[in-house]
Amino acid sequence: MNSLFLVFVYTIVFLYESASVEGTDENDTQYECGKRQKVKNISARIINGTEAVPKNWPWVVAIYDSNDTLVCGGSLISEEYVVTAAHCFGNQDAHKFSVRLGTTVRTNVSQCNNTPKDPNIQEKATGKTDISQEVNEECHEAPETQLICVEVESVCTPIESNCCLFMKDIAVVKLKTKVNYTDYIQPICLPKNCDDPPASSTSYVVGWGKIFEYYNPYDYEDDDEVEYQIDDLEIQKPMNKTSSEVASVGSQTEQTGFVVFRVANRLMERKQELIDQAHCSSAMKSEVPGHIICTTGGACHGDSGGPLMYEDNGRWTLIGVASDGPDNCYNPERPLLFVKVSHFVDSLISKFLHPGKHSDKNAICATEAARKECVTKFYRFYNMSVEL
Repeated sequence: MNSLFLVFVYTIVFLYESASVEGTDENDTQYECGKRQKVKNISARIINGTEAVPKNWPWVVAIYDSNDTLVCGGSLISEEYVVTAAHCFGNQDAHKFSVRLGTTVRTNVSQCNNTPKDPNIQEKATGKTDISQEVNEECHEAPETQLICVEVESVCTPIESNCCLFMKDIAVVKLKTKVNYTDYIQPICLPKNCDDPPASSTSYVVGWGKIFEYYNPYDYEDDDEVEYQIDDLEIQKPMNKTSSEVASVGSQTEQTGFVVFRVANRLMERKQELIDQAHCSSAMKSEVPGHIICTTGGACHGDSGGPLMYEDNGRWTLIGVASDGPDNCYNPERPLLFVKVSHFVDSLISKFLHPGKHSDKNAICATEAARKECVTKFYRFYNMSVEL
């Protein structure tokens, strides 16, 4: 009898741990991890690719700093935890950041004013009129945009010794309040520890990073308003419009103009091709460690922290966190680097999600001072300012 009881106990513990690792949550059994409510074809590029519609990626969140600037993307893995990149927080205190869920549109802090703080009375908060109009116009449908804003309570990053190119650029974020799952807010599944995606799988990324447009000054030489707008955008080198770099932008007529970058106002989505470690090491001219996944380029500045994910039997799994990419994101000269999530499931994520089962936080996570110092070194490696 005692033996049977022990078997029963071990079985219950095993099932609980499995559910925890996969990122499922208890607040609504209707919403399983990685199960989205809407399916839509995905573009081959984030840059000038497909705009994501509501419900397409319900686990994707936006991280905003204290200046109300969208600094990174992230992935909801449970009702109170998000996975993103460590460098997203710069050298700032974690509590200065907030997470916004339930919308594919850039928002401002005033649209969070009516968001309930108590998760037990959390209600649907519809964004401002301009958000609803944008969704209606672009998606040809009228879904209820549900914007939920939650402050960050704490951030856990790995205890790190290498703060340069291949830094373990991953962070687990704890929210101050739990969120309720809806059709627009759901968790993505976590992989099993050290698992790789199936060889036949196709991966995808999403983000609010920069997108480019081709600008021919001769088309607008008499339009002062357009000239004024162009002055405020980031202009790349003059180029020929028939170049393969911008073959997807406009016609193939040979014209000289500029590639002009602007931030994406809506979430963008694209397919990614995985690159094996040997080819990636060759392209990077440095041996790529096991906690890094390499893909073809296409993401752009501002996509950091966002998910690399794949679908298996209708369920989506988080396999990577966007960390670093080529300087030239419209014609990438090297691979895009993601931190492999499965490398940190047991050593970081599960331990931070269930602190009662493990040792104190300082044995799992870097201290705030160490996190800030490491991220500062990471930015210096790229000759960038850490100030957000």
